Amino acid sequence: MKIVLKITSIILIIGAAGAAAWFSYFVFLGTPKPTEKSVESPTPDSGAAAAISKVKLIAEESVLSMWINSKNNLLYYVAKDGKIMRTRGMGKAETASNQTLPGFHAIIPSRDGSKAIASFYYPQATIFSVFNAENASWERLPDGTVAADFSPSGEEIAYLRGGQDPSLNIVNLKTKKNRKVMALRYSGEGTLYWQTADAVNLISSPAADLPTEWWVINISQRTIARKEGVGSASMITLARENGLGLLFQKIGFYENKLNLIANGGVLAPLGFKTAPPKCGFSGTMLYCAVPKGIPPRVDFLNDYLKEKIHTEDVIVSYNTETLAELDLLREEKLAIDAEQLVVWGENLIFKNRYDERIYGIKIKN
Repeated sequence: MKIVLKITSIILIIGAAGAAAWFSYFVFLGTPKPTEKSVESPTPDSGAAAAISKVKLIAEESVLSMWINSKNNLLYYVAKDGKIMRTRGMGKAETASNQTLPGFHAIIPSRDGSKAIASFYYPQATIFSVFNAENASWERLPDGTVAADFSPSGEEIAYLRGGQDPSLNIVNLKTKKNRKVMALRYSGEGTLYWQTADAVNLISSPAADLPTEWWVINISQRTIARKEGVGSASMITLARENGLGLLFQKIGFYENKLNLIANGGVLAPLGFKTAPPKCGFSGTMLYCAVPKGIPPRVDFLNDYLKEKIHTEDVIVSYNTETLAELDLLREEKLAIDAEQLVVWGENLIFKNRYDERIYGIKIKN
């Protein structure tokens, strides 16, 4: 059998294969780890004035999680080896605690950041323990704790115990006294948000094939009610101080949308697509890392949470009062896949998933 190949066909085939390999490498396997400490940022394509001009390296080592202590204005983070470090953001860090956190899972800071709940030894025998940044002390929550959050004042902690007798409990950090609020018919993982003095929100963890459930527990009345009007949400996150939140919905298998919510109702659909962990609230401002493009035919939220894919992001700000959106960073020289966005003074800092280090950009509040 004769095979006739034209030279132009060969060129087209090679070119297509090369483009496909390039796309697969950069989208699914990630770009090489960035090394620049300060990179000029080009003007956003949208024409809006950029609020920043440089990306700065804040922490040089790999980081798992971070929070801001507003009392001493220091950045605290959990390093890759499980140690808690603190820094003023100029590349130098010091150990904040001799305790290490093997099997680290999450950090939940108090409103002022002077304390933080750490969960570790996850998932085999998860421990929840409270870190006090003022004296570097630790206080373990009762065995069987599966979720916890600080009260708005920071003086108490609500914690959910699982097992055969699930219940919501509260411990006073000064008196060390525990009290049981109520028994619950709840199993599985979830997140607690103690937003107001008398109400604790319980939101189930994202699951590939199950909608997220949102329950509101009234402490004084000892009642629990399902939050209505959230539809078939795949993930819900709440800001702990102002009642705002984000609701991620899947439309079919591959399409999705992100909504801004207030007190459980949809306030406004957002004009960009991203995952809730790539956003952070600061007062009335919402900051998000928005992928420049989402690969077709991927289950974006689940694949992102499982780190099956990486993205290259544009960072935007969104005013929840005026609903005005502004590009803050459209970086071309440094690959950025940002999560854990936090405002620290005049800077917006974030963890870059490509190299797991903390970067910052100066913003105009």
